[in-house]
Amino acid sequence: MTTLLATLAIAKAFQGQDSNPNATKQTKGDNPIFKQAMEDTKFTHTVSKSGLSYVVEFSVKDLPNRIVWVTRETNVKNDIATQSIYTEVWSDKGAPPVDVLVKTVLRPAKKLGNYYVMKFDDGFYAIRFMATFDLAGLEASGETRTKAIERLKDTIYFVNQVGEETEKEIREK
Repeated sequence: MTTLLATLAIAKAFQGQDSNPNATKQTKGDNPIFKQAMEDTKFTHTVSKSGLSYVVEFSVKDLPNRIVWVTRETNVKNDIATQSIYTEVWSDKGAPPVDVLVKTVLRPAKKLGNYYVMKFDDGFYAIRFMATFDLAGLEASGETRTKAIERLKDTIYFVNQVGEETEKEIREK
């Protein structure tokens, strides 16, 4: 249970994410450079009902469609601007994940990003995987901007892939 409590505490640090993707709230607004970058990825995406994230949906053979959320609000620390990109790998209403599940997901792995437990407003719990994206290069033009857009696409694909693999691993146990 210690792992779960520590993980729940970490989840509080992820402001700007959808703790309830169906809630209706106002967001502080889009970073115009990142908003254009999302358009330039050519991913079909919508804005979540809460307004906090972009929603990119992937079709997955033999599994429910995978959703990757991309926060609309930019995080800036030490002059480095980033966006959070995340997906759920497990969810359940009413009961938090058991300690062994949390340990399975959190065990050391060669993955860029991190997992955390999120409690939704409606009583659901979820384990999410998140990576951050450095916005450097998006404000540029030409080849520099094109490379930054490709990094953004790769990061979204990466989060989706980690989500698929982790969900499959959980289902097989």
